[in-house]
Amino acid sequence: MASLQKINPQNASGSVFTDTSCIDCGTCYHLAPDSFQEIRGASVVVSQPQSLKQWGEVKRAIVSCPT
Repeated sequence: MASLQKINPQNASGSVFTDTSCIDCGTCYHLAPDSFQEIRGASVVVSQPQSLKQWGEVKRAIVSCPT
């Protein structure tokens, strides 16, 4: 589970975030490409979800994350 103590500083500001335990498996940016991208070997939030569709994608990415 993501930890506020280990939040990745590259994330876009907001409630959705990745932390430094990310192994960059690609799950999140494949499931929610509008919100997540790979940057310097880690998956980060590049845009906070705005629409219901984006929120649904982000929620699927969160529950699918292996770390």
